[in-house]
Amino acid sequence: MEITLQQLGTFIGIFMLVIGTVCYVIGQKKTASPVKAALIGGLFSMVPILGLIYVAYLVTQDDLEAQ
Repeated sequence: MEITLQQLGTFIGIFMLVIGTVCYVIGQKKTASPVKAALIGGLFSMVPILGLIYVAYLVTQDDLEAQ
């Protein structure tokens, strides 16, 4: 099975949107600026493993109320 450049681009675009949304939702509880967390997550997810690592980083942070 061959993966074309269009299929790869579509996959990365959808992955960026999903990871950006997940980072925004997690960032609402974990950071003071969830939009910035979503943008960083979206940019990191251009390389999918970096996006997943950033999500794991956000999950391990303490909640804002707990600080």
